[in-house]
Amino acid sequence: MLRVNELKDRDPRAWSRLLAQDPDTKGPIVTAVEQESISVPRSGTRYFLSLAGHPEPITLLAKKTNAAEALFYRDISPHLKSFTPNCWFSYIEGNNSWIVLDEAYDDWPPEKWTATEVEGILERMSLLHASYWDREQDLIKVGISFNLEQRAANAESEPSKRPEKSHEDDAQLVMNDRRIGSKGEPGLLLSEHALRVSGHLAPVFTSAASGLEALRSVGGWPGVLEEQELSALADLLDDPLPMLFPLRQLPKTLLHGDPTPKYWRLSMFGDYRLVNWENISIGPAVYDLVAFIDRFDGFSITNGDWRRPDNWPISEETMEDSYILAMGRELGAGFNATTFRQAIPAARCLYVLTNWLPMIDSWFRQTSFDREIWQKQNQMSDDELAAEWFEEMAYLKPYLSRVFNRWLMAYRSL
Repeated sequence: MLRVNELKDRDPRAWSRLLAQDPDTKGPIVTAVEQESISVPRSGTRYFLSLAGHPEPITLLAKKTNAAEALFYRDISPHLKSFTPNCWFSYIEGNNSWIVLDEAYDDWPPEKWTATEVEGILERMSLLHASYWDREQDLIKVGISFNLEQRAANAESEPSKRPEKSHEDDAQLVMNDRRIGSKGEPGLLLSEHALRVSGHLAPVFTSAASGLEALRSVGGWPGVLEEQELSALADLLDDPLPMLFPLRQLPKTLLHGDPTPKYWRLSMFGDYRLVNWENISIGPAVYDLVAFIDRFDGFSITNGDWRRPDNWPISEETMEDSYILAMGRELGAGFNATTFRQAIPAARCLYVLTNWLPMIDSWFRQTSFDREIWQKQNQMSDDELAAEWFEEMAYLKPYLSRVFNRWLMAYRSL
């Protein structure tokens, strides 16, 4: 039986036993193991394995992860080999889980993608979602117990250890202390109706409301979140049912949770690999689609710039159409394209509420703000802002302006 510490200690015998698990490798003998730390896309270790009779070492990647990703690679990825890295070892121990994977080579980064590469990604996303379409119970049986709403409400929880709770439990927890604002001050009051219908999302909606209240307290964010956006966000937080209802009508499937461009690896041999499965959950496939499209507009390029819409190699509408057509090919009559398309605005609204407003809330909690300072810094150029204040917000401002503009259009179409 392989032990994690033996592999981490670079024991050649342990690594030899690891490789011997694959009948195609014909029992190679590892003679030496070297390592280097890596940081992209997440911190981990690259191991260089020298093999007897081979002139060049082979490389494998290892990383500490959560139980969700380790479980995915152990039980689910073998059925999705066409777009996931091969997993050699999966040790499940909560947030101290550890996995060893083939390295997914990134020969074709996002800034080089054309419409062909993007459509190839969308086809593979459709294959992922079609493989577990309307199979919620099958996923639960292998241990994928988080639904999307639970994952959004508590991203740090572990599927194997989180106690079962009902929607009412989460809502009641927030009702007991629902005035939450920036730095713990009284904030936006969520209605009891909003808390009841939001279910597992009640905690994250409260965080979103806190971010909204912080923005309102300093007069909004010129060019990003002005009065019409702030009012629309407040209305949706007060009554999220028009957003949640169409999503809850869709069949559930396996979600990656964050299938953004930075986690796709395209090799020179035409391989597509999706990595970082830490946020897997069960939910409507349209959430993954919207996550990909929205982040496609804002992945960071090497020099720190952010991709502009007029640089897209493919339009948002074409991406939606390509994915929907691919799902139709995979599922046939089992896929209702009309219902799915109608849910896209709701998914976009939910994605922004569960990702960007809580992040804005965290920015305000980490930094001292008042209206005078905020207004002064809003008059700075992006370069001045990045140098003197908060680099992440400066780089994100043009991107978030487009995100919330699309969000507002989606909100108006609910």
